[in-house]
Amino acid sequence: MRGENHHYVFANFRKQIVEPPALGRIESGCGLIDDDKPGFANQRLGDAESLFHASGKRVDAFLAHVPEICLHKQLFHKSISRGTFCDAFVHEEPLKIVPREARSEIIAMLNESIPPEMQIRVEGDLDPFCRKTYDDLLQQCDGDWRKVMDHVVVKRFIVSEKDRRGIGTFQPKDEKNQDSTELTGDINFRKIAEYGSDSDPRAFNFDGELNIANRGIIEFIEVLKLDVAFLYDLLGASQEHVIKPKKFAQTNIDEVIIGHTNEPEYKKLQNNELMEAFRDRTIKIDVPYNVVLDDEQRIYEKDFNKERVRSLHIAPHTIETASMWAVLTRLQEPKKAGLTRLQKLKLYNGKSIPGFTAVAASGC
Repeated sequence: MRGENHHYVFANFRKQIVEPPALGRIESGCGLIDDDKPGFANQRLGDAESLFHASGKRVDAFLAHVPEICLHKQLFHKSISRGTFCDAFVHEEPLKIVPREARSEIIAMLNESIPPEMQIRVEGDLDPFCRKTYDDLLQQCDGDWRKVMDHVVVKRFIVSEKDRRGIGTFQPKDEKNQDSTELTGDINFRKIAEYGSDSDPRAFNFDGELNIANRGIIEFIEVLKLDVAFLYDLLGASQEHVIKPKKFAQTNIDEVIIGHTNEPEYKKLQNNELMEAFRDRTIKIDVPYNVVLDDEQRIYEKDFNKERVRSLHIAPHTIETASMWAVLTRLQEPKKAGLTRLQKLKLYNGKSIPGFTAVAASGC
């Protein structure tokens, strides 16, 4: 394919792109674009605003709606509807379906009218399952990848932690009942008999937390309580943006990795020379204690209210008093003469104290 002119494959890109471009209108030859929810079939990828929000309103928030490639296992069977999709857990970047030889030229064309801070960048290759399906389609199409594009449907999905789409959560458990396959997926032994090999991507469940969080975000709860074997997976995921599923080559991922822990365990990590590699890949973000009384009170009201606590009577001002006590334990004695700790609490809460301001209180 080297040296070929790929312009005619996307000849109408410039005419079809609406500012700002969403995905360069990569869609199936029949113009079919499907969604997880009904009623969106008439929206097209060229409409960038309708792509990223179902109502057609512009959404600048992070991870609003993310498109993915879905290559059906039986796309080349004529009896299969073009509107059906495979159950792929790895939400792959659609432009990865374009071979590397043509990809750079197409992306450069797409980026001509996009501001530098919003330009498209595509790195890596397809995940094993999509690559297997792509190779099968390429064989059916006599090696012409342009014909393969006629079988590709770009699917829009809404990120959801409950549905395990684009948001992954992982927390430590008993070491005997937890292994790294929870992060990178595991073999589906039931399908080995069907496909004949445990190294066939169709006989593997790419449903680990790092897989389903691709092109999204993953949260590690108490990350430093994890076994060392799990931290090894995080080294490649954070630095090289790759993971190593069992029986497969390294797979590219694109996601934000967040982990939280407490201060003593983080200090222990800083003093552990054996964890230097993990420490160098970590960016510390301090989350300070809450010192605003109204915010503390709202936290308590979520769990202690008439709907949650029906059988017990909560005396008036109980929640306010408990919140005040909690905030006072987090405040240091004021350095300003004539200012008490209770007055400092009121200043932080937006109240006015004669002779003092909140700015002055923050310095004491």
